[in-house]
Formats: sequence, structure tokens, C-alpha cells
Amino acid sequence: MALQVTFTQDMGQTHQLDAEPDESLGSLKQRLSVMFGVAAVGLRLEHEKRALLDDAISLEELLPADREADEDEEAPDRPQLLLHVSVRSAEETSQLQALTGSPRAEVVHLLGRLPLAALSQEVILTAVGRAPEALGHVGEWRDEKEVVLRAVAQDGLVLEMASEVLKEDEEVLLAAVSQNGLALEFAVERAKAEPKVVRAAVAQNGLALQYAAESLRADRATVLAAVSCDGLALRYVSDALRADEEVVLAAVQQCGRALRFARDACKAQAAVVAEAVRKEGAALRHAALGCRADAGIMALAVAQDGLVLEFVSEEGKCQKQLVLAAVRQSGLALEFAAPALRADPEVVMAAVDSQGLALRHADHASRSDRSLALRAATRDVRTLAYVGEGLTGDRSFALEAVKHHGAALRHLPAFAGDREIVLSAVQQDATMLGVASAALRSDPSVVFEALRSDPSAVLYAAEPLKRDRDFILAALQVNPQSLAYLPDVQGDRQMVLQAVSGDGSALRHATDALLLDEDLVLEACALNPDSLSHAPALIFEDDDFVLRAVARQPRAFSFASHDVQSDPAFVLEAIEVNPATFQYCCQELRQDPAFLLKAACQTPAVLSYVGDDVPVDDDFLLEVVALRPEAASCLSGGRGKDKDFALRAVQKNASAIRYLGVDDDFALEALQLCGDALAFLDSFQSSKPAVLAAVRSSGTALAHASQALRADPEVCLAAVQSDPMALEFVAEVFKADRSFVLPVVQKNGRALIFASKELRHDEELVLAALATHTGAIVHAPPALRSERTFVRRAVRQAGLALEHVDSELQSDEEVVLDAMSQDAFALQHANEDLRKSSRFLTQILERFGVADDPEGQPLMESDAEELLHKVQVLEAVEAEVRSDRGLLVELQRRRHTLLKSLACVTSDEAIHKALRAGVFSLGRALRSLEWFPDLWNAALAEQLLCQQQLVEAHATDKALLVEALRSQAISLQHLGELQPDWCSDREIVLAAVEQNGAALRHAATLLQDDGGLVAAALRNDGFALAFVAPESQDQALLLPALQWHVARVARVAEARARSSSAPELGQICDWVQQCMFLSRGVLDKLGANEGLAVEILRLETSMRGLHGLTALPTLRDFIAVELEDDVFRMPRRAELRSSRTFVQAAVKEGLFWLQHASEELQRDRRLVLHALKHDRFSLQHAAEELRGDRRVIQQALRHSALALGLASDRLRRHKRLVLEAAAENFAAFDLAHDDLKSDKRFVLRVVHEAGFALQFAAAALRADCDVVLEAIRQNVYSMEFAADELKADRDFVLKAMSINPTALELSGEVIKADKDLMLQALKLSPAAIGRADTSIKSDKEVVLRAVEQNTLAAYDAAESVLDREFVQEAAHRKGPLCGEILDEVKEVRKLPFRSREPEWFVELYNSKFS
Repeated sequence: MALQVTFTQDMGQTHQLDAEPDESLGSLKQRLSVMFGVAAVGLRLEHEKRALLDDAISLEELLPADREADEDEEAPDRPQLLLHVSVRSAEETSQLQALTGSPRAEVVHLLGRLPLAALSQEVILTAVGRAPEALGHVGEWRDEKEVVLRAVAQDGLVLEMASEVLKEDEEVLLAAVSQNGLALEFAVERAKAEPKVVRAAVAQNGLALQYAAESLRADRATVLAAVSCDGLALRYVSDALRADEEVVLAAVQQCGRALRFARDACKAQAAVVAEAVRKEGAALRHAALGCRADAGIMALAVAQDGLVLEFVSEEGKCQKQLVLAAVRQSGLALEFAAPALRADPEVVMAAVDSQGLALRHADHASRSDRSLALRAATRDVRTLAYVGEGLTGDRSFALEAVKHHGAALRHLPAFAGDREIVLSAVQQDATMLGVASAALRSDPSVVFEALRSDPSAVLYAAEPLKRDRDFILAALQVNPQSLAYLPDVQGDRQMVLQAVSGDGSALRHATDALLLDEDLVLEACALNPDSLSHAPALIFEDDDFVLRAVARQPRAFSFASHDVQSDPAFVLEAIEVNPATFQYCCQELRQDPAFLLKAACQTPAVLSYVGDDVPVDDDFLLEVVALRPEAASCLSGGRGKDKDFALRAVQKNASAIRYLGVDDDFALEALQLCGDALAFLDSFQSSKPAVLAAVRSSGTALAHASQALRADPEVCLAAVQSDPMALEFVAEVFKADRSFVLPVVQKNGRALIFASKELRHDEELVLAALATHTGAIVHAPPALRSERTFVRRAVRQAGLALEHVDSELQSDEEVVLDAMSQDAFALQHANEDLRKSSRFLTQILERFGVADDPEGQPLMESDAEELLHKVQVLEAVEAEVRSDRGLLVELQRRRHTLLKSLACVTSDEAIHKALRAGVFSLGRALRSLEWFPDLWNAALAEQLLCQQQLVEAHATDKALLVEALRSQAISLQHLGELQPDWCSDREIVLAAVEQNGAALRHAATLLQDDGGLVAAALRNDGFALAFVAPESQDQALLLPALQWHVARVARVAEARARSSSAPELGQICDWVQQCMFLSRGVLDKLGANEGLAVEILRLETSMRGLHGLTALPTLRDFIAVELEDDVFRMPRRAELRSSRTFVQAAVKEGLFWLQHASEELQRDRRLVLHALKHDRFSLQHAAEELRGDRRVIQQALRHSALALGLASDRLRRHKRLVLEAAAENFAAFDLAHDDLKSDKRFVLRVVHEAGFALQFAAAALRADCDVVLEAIRQNVYSMEFAADELKADRDFVLKAMSINPTALELSGEVIKADKDLMLQALKLSPAAIGRADTSIKSDKEVVLRAVEQNTLAAYDAAESVLDREFVQEAAHRKGPLCGEILDEVKEVRKLPFRSREPEWFVELYNSKFS
């Protein structure tokens, strides 16, 4: 029966809990910790004024001892337990938490750091309870009996540390010796003479007798208790009792060896000795000679331990049966048999069968017996060391021996070079390869044979073999685990992959560097998926690696950490890469329907991997199919073949039929349910029955029918009857058939757009379309829309059609009045001049009977529709006279009078029509007064009066009231004042809060606790939180509401950023204030909640975005003030900065930088890698040790090559990393270690990728011809950073020009003025003349050489060179055309050639050659 636990507190409060009798005190504390909101260790429980410190005791142990007797009587009440509960101080709680959370070994060290004098008794009790040895470190607390009792109850030996006074206390002594009898040693001498204490000690450990007083060691009862516990205690017994047969018998019955301490008289008593050897045969050695010759005793002894044959009499050693019994028990007993029996075949055989090594004690003839020797060797190969010499040289014996036991080869050195024997040996024991001759250890086939059974055999291969790469590859193929014994190749990629291909576990033998090489691990995974189980856990902290791994092998996800497996966002990424990953995510996610829905909608193939343990019903699958039809092909459990389910799937998503097995019957049924499925059934698009079934279900399915069936009258008629818009897909002949089209447009005027051009000229047809769609007139031809007679007919039927008629007719008063007779709001589409004409507006009022005050005029209920129309006419006119205060007031008064009458109409149809028209809406009442706010109060009062009348007239019509609330014709406040019961109606309240969240304040108290209502109210208005019942303010309700409001502000910020339309200033401020109000309320309720923190960060980001984007000072100041609110400090609290899930979520969205995270999280490798994906600056905030992590730096370099500067010295020396960084950004080379900048081979590789990196190379290498030329090949302008002496070197410059002639421009000035070099340079590039010194460009010989190469080179020549003599010489060398061009160059442009644009010259050149 459950018991009732009553808790009392210091202030008199009481609490009650139900509990099971066997519930532990610790479990009860956990429940109380939730109730009081404190840690369990911070609660102090007392029972009958005694503190309860042992959490392991059950509640049943605290019940009264006479409870069982009470249970026998009929008692209607449950057992009750009264406990006192109090909350410890924060300091005491902290101390207890530290002690209970520390390992035993650290308790003493921790206690030493605490102020002993200030510690409470419970802290000391907890300390000595956790680590009894702490008693020696608690100072004066050793004088406290309760503390010592607690300690000795855990370890009796700590009695040594108790005070001298307590060492005399009987209760303390009994507790100590009951735990460990040897604690008696530390009792005071007087206590050692106390029978009660000593008997308790020897009952626990008989050897405690040694510490007892002499008087008690001579006490028969005490001694019997001691030797019964441990027979060896006999050694501490008085001499008199060691001669007492009863005492000695009790001792040897417990331990046979105790016979050693008995007096000689007892050692000669057969009964005593028999008991001793029965317990322990070796006790015979302590027996008297007479007993050792006793046949019965000898038989008992050797049966128990054959080796005691050593201590039997000589006569006994000659007794064959006794010896046989001994050797059968232990073969080595043969050593103590008589010589004659050691030559007895039967005895020797029995001994060998028991222990093969017994052969060593047999006579020479027996040791030379072939069969006996083999028999012994099969049991113990060491026997071969003692066989006759004739056998160890016998090849056939050796071969047979090694077949039985390979290690036999060790004792047969003569055959170490015999191939057959060695092969047989290594097949049995691979280590015997080490005994083989050097020749055989150099034989690959022998080594491979050994490797098949033991990978360590490779250790015994000859050294030359172990240096042979081909041999090692072959050895790893034979036994991949041999990699463990080949340290020299454990860092060799090819070798490791060879081993892994045969055995995935071989990966664990690779070097640390290779194990952290992601590419290698992935290759290993591809070769053998099992290898991943031996990859280091560190590598799975990298999300990118995990994704690459699951792409190859989904089981790789099972090796990721629990954090990774339980991260919903990341698991979705992994599933997208490989759907089979779903099998390996954490159980919580696999069994979470919401997560599975996300996964299936993202990657439908995941459904193929859903196990039976995951609850998936038909409705869930149909929801997936509705979004992703291909999911129909991934269904498990035979659902895809279930016809009913398949039909429901097609109903949800027509395209699902593509993924289902389709036969004729199923196709017809599916088309009857969902005609759109025809689009995916090509083979049925020409089948009339199938198409008929489809179009009857969905008329627009006709679009997918064959051309022939789209011209079939029956099919087309069925289609348009199902959906008039199917007219778009019928054959042209039907679109031109008036009798076919007329019923269609009568049903849906929108279909007029698909009628033929001729039919759209048909007035009656257009009017029929207007009856169901006022915009149908837009599809009529312009001529018809300009025809006054037709237009008047049209607008009488659909007033709003006035919008689409000819503009001249929109100025026609009669046409407008006709339109307003059907819909008063057609006035807005009239010509602007007409709408501003007071004469025409007066005419409208007179035409519709609202020119005079309606008061005093009889208003009949039957005229409700006319009444509504008049109200609408007045509203329409009000909208046009908003600037005329007097007229506006008069019109409003008339309208309110009409509304009061309309509110009293009892016809449901009429009043519903009025409500749908919105004439009672408060917003509509105030809209026309936007220029005159001073009139709002009067208008509001009038409107509220109308609402009151509406409620009074229809107070019992719930449907009408709901409609009125939704159209804002009435408010819940006024409805509640008139009919309070409606405020308790959920449907009524829901309609109210959906329009105005603050209406929740007028709802009944019970409904203020309704989750659905509260959610609707909060979504409409964040300030509604003030009216939500406190008990219903939980995370599930508050966070979604805050998320919705924050998302709205975020959308405003995005709209501002895109310069697109955004709400007005007042609206933005209101939305921000709602977010702030909600944030404060949620913070007060939930505290430092991670979800709330993320939303606050998101709100802060959006508000800062608005602050930076807006040019409105008012909005900027408002946001600046709000950003100072304390609520924005909440996400930076210590507990959140230490929360991995929060920091990761915030960093992912760019809401939080790693710099704000705790130091512990800045050391979290996976988090840092995650942060680097979203924020390239995260590396500077990562822990120092992570800057030495190659994977972390690689991730950082992907975002910024300059992150290399934050890497450790070791990684800045890492050639591959530096090369990757420099290739991305040449400036990264400046951050490499100086050793690399001086490494010529490496610098060559760098400048090959990034020529500009040359500027950061060591000075010596910037003067190195090879390095600079390599840089020039990558980028010629990198020559700028070459050493000056190199740029002045003629040979170097020519080599550089052969790569890129522009190099001349970057060479030294002395080079540009070198005529001989220029003549050589011109052979490489005629353009070199343009980069030469002015003196060179004025040298006719040089310029002529350039022109010979290319006439265009004259463009770069100096002006002074182009004289007649030069032109003639050029024409002579190159041809007359060249002379012509040069002449024109000279005459056309008189400017210096360096200032001319090249285009004109190129055009001239091309025109001459064309």
C-alpha cells in the first residue's frame, strides 16, 4: 500500500506527497527539489529530529517498528510518515554539492580548502560518509560521536583517527569492529578486555583475536567464535586452548592449515587430522608421523591434493593405489613416488594424463618411449625438454610433435631449417617463425603462412624482407592486422589503405597524423565501412567530415557524438545527403513525429528506413505525400500496395499516382476521386471512360486529355459542368458554340475569357457572365464596353463593372446612378470630376432617398435590404466629401439613424448580409473622419449605440454574434455588459480575440486559461499577455507568440533594407513595443530560457537593423531607448554563455559571436568549427589549443586566408596549409613561419600558385633567378618584388621577357637604356620598344629593327625618329605599304605618340591591309 508523506516547514507550512514504501530517500528528495525549485542537495530532511543523510535508505525503514502489527488490524488509513524539510543556505548547499560531486580520492583535498570552523555538522558528516579517511582532517570534529560513528560505519579502521575518549565508547567501538574486526587494534586497552566488543570483532574477522586481551584469548566462547570465523586465529589462542580438541577441530574445519598452530597432542589425534586434510590436503605436513602413515588419512589427503604425497610415510609412497590416486589428482606428485613406481607404465601414464610435465620425473626408459613422449607433449610441450636424446633427433617424431603443438619446434633446434616441419609449426604457432632458420625467415611463403594465424609473425621476418615495400603490401593483404607490428609504414597512406581494405579495424594502427586525415579516413570507409569505428572521435566533431562520410556510408553517423546525432538541423542535412542516415540518429529524433515529418518532406526516401519502433500512421504518411508525392514510392509496411491507402494518397496529391502501381481498375477509381491525376497517366489520356471519370471529378483535367477527346461533346460537357473554367481546354468549335458557352458563363462568369472572340461580342452572353462575376465585363470587346445602352444594363446587374467601362461612360450621370443602384460603392469608379460635383452628390442622395433626415419616417423590416443600400450610399458619399465638415456630420447622423433601424431587423438573412457588408464596423465609422479627429468621440458614441441595439435585438443568436464580432460590428466588452454569459462561450471569445487580442480581458476567467484562445489573442496583440491567467503562461504558449511577433519586426527590417514598402511609423513602434512587452513577460515567467534568449537576440538584431536603416529621427530615438532595456542583457548571462545548444543556435543565425561564449565553449572543437561556417572572425575567439588544430584552421581558411595569422607556430610551418592559404590570398604567405619563407622548394610552389607572394619571401630568394622567374610565369608584375640586382641583370631580364615581354617595363633603368639588350629584346617582342628608355626610342637602328618585326611598333617610337629618311628606310626594308602607314602616322597626329589612343592606329592599319 502506498504511504502518505507529510512535510512540515519552519514557518508551519505543510505539504503532502504519495510515495511507495520502497522508494529511496534520494528519489524523494529529487521530487521535492522540483516542488521547491532548489537542488536536491540543498534540502535538509529530518525524521524525529534526526537529520537524514543516507539517500539510499528506503522510506519503509523510517516507519515505526510496530507498523507490521498494526497492518494486521483493519486500518482504513494509509501508513503515514512525518518529515521536517528545510532549505539549506546557499553556501552549505554549494559545499555539499562539491563534496557529493567529487570522487572519494579528492574529498580530503577539497575539505582542506574549506574553512573547518565554519562548516556545519552535516557537511562534515557528508565528507566522512564519502571518504572515511577524512576523519583525520576534520580537527575537533573527531570528538563528535556522530561524526565518528558515520566514519567507522563506512570504514572501521578509521577508529585510529578518533579521539581517545571515543575509542572507549562502546557504541563507537561496536560500530567500528562490526564494520572491520581488525579495528579492535585501535581500541583502548580496557575495551580490548570487553567480551561484547571483542566477540563483535572476531565475529567479523577472526584474526581480530590477536588484539584481544590475554584473558579473552583464553576464553573458550570467544576463541570458538574467532576460529569459526577464521581458523588461522588459532595461532593467537592461549596454549591451553590450542590443546583443546573442540577448539582445534572448529579451527581446522574452517581452515585445514590451522592444524599448524595446534599442540602436538591434537596433531596426533586422527579425528582432528582427518578433518584438517579433508578441508585442505596440505595440512598433512603438520600432522604427527603416526597420522601421516594412517591409510585413511593418506587417502583423504592425496584425494584433496596429490602433492601431499611428499609428506606421507615411505610405506605410503610405495603403495601403488595411493600413488595412482595422488598422480591422478596432480601428475607432478610422481616426483615423490617410490623409484619402482616412477618406472611403472600405469603410474607414469596416469601422471602424464594429469600433467604432461610429470614425464620429467619418470625413469629414463619411460622418457624415451615415443608414444608416451608424444602423449606428454600434447598436454605440455615443455615435456620435450626432458625426452630421451634419441627422440629429439628423430624427424618423424619432430614432425608429429609440431603437428600437435607448434611450440615443439623450440625444443627441436635440429629441425629449425626443415621447411616442412617449420611450416607445420607456424601453422600451429606463428611465433615459431622466430625459431626458424634465417633462410626460412627470408622466405615470403613461410612468413605468409605464419601471418595467416598471427599478425605479429611479421616481427620474425628477416630484416631485408621488412624493408621490401612489395613484401609489406603482400603481407598486409594476407593479414591486415600485421600493420600493428610495422611502425615504419603506419604513416604510409598506401600501406594503411591496403590494410584497411582487408580489415577495417587496422585503421587504428595508423599514425595520429593519418587518422586525422579526413580524405584517408573516407577512403578507408569506402574500402571497409567497419574502419570508421576505429577512426578518432575528434574527427567526427567536424560536421563537414560527417556529411562526407555519410555520403559514402550512412553507418558513419553512428560513430558521431550524441550531440551530433541529436542535433535536428544537422541530422536533416545528413539525411539530405544520405536518407539511410536516419537509422543512426538518436532514438529521441527517430521517434519524434514532428522531426520525421520534416525529414520526410525534405527527403522522402527517408521513409524507407523507418523502423517498426517508429510510430507512423496513415494520416502522417498522407501529410507527407501531400507535400512530396514521391514519398508514395518509399512507403514501408506494404502501404504502397494497399489500394485504399493509395487512393487516399492520390486524393492528397494527384502526382502521387506516378509512384504507385497502377492497373486499369485502380486508375479509374483514382480518376473518379482526383481527376488531376490524369496529367500523370499518359496511357489513359486517350481513354474516354478514364477521361470522363477524370473531368467529372475535376473539370480542368480536360487539359491533359487527347486532342480527340477534347473535341468530344460528352467529355467537354462533363468537364464544364464539373468546372466552368475547363472551357479553356475544350476544342475551338465548342468555344464558338453559344448554346455550349452560355450555361458555362452563367455558372461562372470568369469563363467568358475562354469564349471565342465572336461570342464575347454577344451582349446577352456577357450579361449572363456578369451575373456571377462582376469583372467579366473586362473580357468584353472595347466597342461593347463603350455602348451606353449595354453598359447601363450591365451596371444595373453588376455595379462594380463600372470600373471597366469606357471612361466617357464613367462620366455619364445616368450610368453611374444605375451602377450605384446595384452597388453603392460603384461611385468610387466614377469620373473624378463627377465625384467632386456637389450637385451630382446631392442628386445621388435624392435618387436613393437619403437626401432628408430619416427620423420620423417609418422604416419597415421588410425594407431591410433597401435600408442597407441606403446606408452604403451614405458611406459612399461620405468618402467623397471627407473635407466638408458640415456635410460630413449631417451624412453621418443620417447613416447612424439608419443603422439603428437596421440593427433592429430580425430577419437573419438581412442582418447577416449587413454584417458581411461591414456597415457596423467601428473602423468604417471612423475612416471618413480622418481629417476631423475631434468628431471621433461623437461618432464612436453613435456607433456603440448601434452596436448595443444590434446586440439587444439579436442577443440569443450565437451565429450572428460570431459574425458581428468577426466583422468588428460589436465588441466583446459591450456584449459582456449586456449578456455576461457570452463571455464564457469559447466560440464567441475566439471570434473576438482573433480581431482584437486585448478582448481577452473581457473573457471569463476560465477561458483566460484556454491555450487555443490565449494563443490566438497573443498572435493578434502581444499586449494581451497582461490578461492571460498566470498558470497558463508556459513555454509552449509564450515562445511561439513571441516568435511570431519578432518575425514580424524582422520582416519590417528586411523590407526597409530592400527599400520596399514598409508599415507606417506608428505601426512599427507598436509592433516593437508588443515584442518588448512579450519579452519582459516571458523572461519573468521562464527565466534564462534558451529559446527566449534566441528570440531576444533576433529581436535585437532586427531593431539594430531598423535603427541603422531608418532616416526618421523619431523612430531612431525610440529604438535607441528600447535597446537600452535590461531584457537585452539576458542572452549574455553566464548560464547561457555556457550552454552549447544556445550558443550554437545563436551563432548559426548570426545572432551571437563566439567571443561572448564561455571559455569552456571556446575550447569546444565542434562548436568552433560550426561557428567558423557562419562567422570568419570566430577563430580569434577560439581557445589557444584549437588554433593548433589543423581542421579548425582549414575551416577558417575557407572563409579568409588571412586566418593563417591566428594559427599556431606549428601550423604556420605546415606546408600544405600555407600553400592553400597563399593560393587563396597571396598576402597569407606573409603570415607563414619564417622557416617556410626561406625554403626555396616551398617558395617555388607558393609563387607557382600566387606570384605576388614573392614579396614576402626571404630576401635571398627574391634574388634567386629560379624563384623570381616562376613568380613571373604566374604574374609578370610580381617582378616588381624581385631584388634590384636581379632586375639589373641582362641575362635574367631576357629570360623574364621570354616568359612575358612586359617584364622589361619592370626591369631596372639601366636595362631600359641598354641598346644591345634592346636589340635582343626586340627579337622576343616588338612591343619592347614601348618600354625602352627615351634615348633608345630615339635610336633609328633600334626603331627600324622594331618596325621590321611589326609595323605597329612605330606607335611607341619617339616622334623625332619619324622623319622622311626613316620612313624611306622602313619602306625599303618592309615594303612601300609600311612607308605609307608611317607617313600617315606622322601627318595625322602631331601629338607625342605616348599620348595617343591605339584604336585609331589599329583601324588605319587594318584598313590598309584589308
